[in-house]
Amino acid sequence: PSLPLPNSIMMATILYKFQIAIKTRLPWLVVGSVIGCRRIGVKMVVILGIGCVAGWSGVTHGLAKVT
Repeated sequence: PSLPLPNSIMMATILYKFQIAIKTRLPWLVVGSVIGCRRIGVKMVVILGIGCVAGWSGVTHGLAKVT
């Protein structure tokens, strides 16, 4: 099912804003992951990180196919 053009533009805008948000919050992400490693263990943080990266690349790959 192909998305209508405005929808993909909206998604691209959301992704762009999301990337900016990640860049501006990068120090907090680093601090959070360090605290997370202490609290829930390194293995869990790594698994969560890989999950986030896999999900992110899946979303961007999906968008690349749509546009």
